[in-house]
Amino acid sequence: MNVEFQNHGFLTTAALADHARRRLHDVMTHRSEFIQRIVVRLGGTNNRRGHCDMHCLIQVHLSDAFMATVVDIGPDIHDVINRATDRLGRAVVAHLDQAHRDRRNIGSGTITRPRPDRRDRLRQARRKRTSAATTLRSGDQKEHT
Repeated sequence: MNVEFQNHGFLTTAALADHARRRLHDVMTHRSEFIQRIVVRLGGTNNRRGHCDMHCLIQVHLSDAFMATVVDIGPDIHDVINRATDRLGRAVVAHLDQAHRDRRNIGSGTITRPRPDRRDRLRQARRKRTSAATTLRSGDQKEHT
């Protein structure tokens, strides 16, 4: 996996970059053939109250032109990286599973429709009975005139 680090107002140490690489490898290793590159942006923000929060923005570029972006903010940079990588892993897995289902349905030539619930089936049966009764009545009227 091609992992690129960028820092914004924050010094990224080798240990921090190694931690992020290990977390990304753990989360993305089973889907690595679909990943083109990963960009990790680490930074610090000072808010009005004087708290220094760290943020982590991770973008993953997949082979099917999909780009997932996850942002997380918190006081501890290691926890922020852990949460962001976990969320990114779930997003990528969900996207790839959906893409796989779409490809499977398109390839089979069948269009999958949701199964109608009981009320829909009852409505359809009622319409058929009503239309059949209407045609019988109109046919009867034509014969009598």
